[in-house]
Amino acid sequence: MSTGQQLLRSVKPEAILTINGRTHRVGGLYGQKENAYLLPAWVNDFTKDNSDFQLLRYEVKALPPYLNPISKVWATNRSPATGKLVQFHYISGLAELKGITVTVNYELYDGIPLICKWLSVTNNSLKSIQLDRVVNEVLGMVEEQSAVVGKPEQMKNHRVFILKAITLLIMLCAMT
Repeated sequence: MSTGQQLLRSVKPEAILTINGRTHRVGGLYGQKENAYLLPAWVNDFTKDNSDFQLLRYEVKALPPYLNPISKVWATNRSPATGKLVQFHYISGLAELKGITVTVNYELYDGIPLICKWLSVTNNSLKSIQLDRVVNEVLGMVEEQSAVVGKPEQMKNHRVFILKAITLLIMLCAMT
């Protein structure tokens, strides 16, 4: 963070999906007993669960141009946004989830403190699935009242804002 505050404290999944009535984590690890802090020595003892979606691969690309930056009205910036699109692709080892890929997308913008995150669920199996619930973000952050570094008054000025998108786009593509 630009303020130097340390807010993230524990390892959590990238997302949590409920598919056909069963809950599945997307990434993440198990074994962190203390969520108030993370010691590097613990990481090698963390485990994964085979029922979770596991990382298959990742890609780093330039930001695609979503909007035409040419404006017919006054604007201070006439250039398209620059930065990176980072995509993490996950698959599950469970037979009932074979052919389903979860992609966690992050857009990181140059020059502004902004990260955009969204999920894509692609069904390339031969059967339909029901996506019952999507938890897009799970953050293991310190509470404002638990001032690990500094005083509680300093923790209240963390300047982390999480905005919920009005429209959630999930692509379910079934091959028939």
